[in-house]
Amino acid sequence: LRMGGSGGLSRHAKAGCLFLFLTLAFLGLGLFAEDVEAKKAQVKDKRAAGTLLLNMLTMNEAQNLDRTLPVWAKIIDYWIIGIDRKNSDNSEEVIRKHVGHIPGEIVVVDFDGMGPTWTVLVKRGIEAFPGATHGIIADADFTPLVNTLDKRDLDVLCSKHLYHVIEADRTGTRTIDWMYRNIPGARVERRTHQIVQVPGIPGQPEYQRVIPFTVEEYAGGW
Repeated sequence: LRMGGSGGLSRHAKAGCLFLFLTLAFLGLGLFAEDVEAKKAQVKDKRAAGTLLLNMLTMNEAQNLDRTLPVWAKIIDYWIIGIDRKNSDNSEEVIRKHVGHIPGEIVVVDFDGMGPTWTVLVKRGIEAFPGATHGIIADADFTPLVNTLDKRDLDVLCSKHLYHVIEADRTGTRTIDWMYRNIPGARVERRTHQIVQVPGIPGQPEYQRVIPFTVEEYAGGW
């Protein structure tokens, strides 16, 4: 390297050294990130697949159910669907047609706001289907994109998973926390704009995690 007049490195040499240092640093960060992702993949590969309980609340949405339930039937292991007592269409017939071959239950409910009424269904799902590792709150107009769900993502050490909703007008996507561990204490809060609360699990590395699972929303849901 050419020395500067004071015996130190020239300006160009210093710039070259700095560039080399930054390049090595970025390479190191890239390798670290790849290593982290590789370890996550290894953990996921070793994780047993979870089981999923579909939890819906509906009134007079037979048309939506007729479109969405055949798709849900491809990925769920259990279901519980609340039908409001004031329902006047053939929703029950549609439900049994599309998911009657899967363990599940129809519950007649008296609507008392989204949170309290859905909590009734969450509690019943925990009691009736303890074999489900996770439950998912879903509107009747939610249609799952089947290939976005890997049941190894359903981590029993994670209290909640967040999933994605492609909005009805297809202009955006939102992320909601409506996938929960099917364990005592899980509940839905707020009468509108509801959120799910689930007890923490001893030894869990994280309370909640976003997973790739995605549904499409359609206009006209209850």
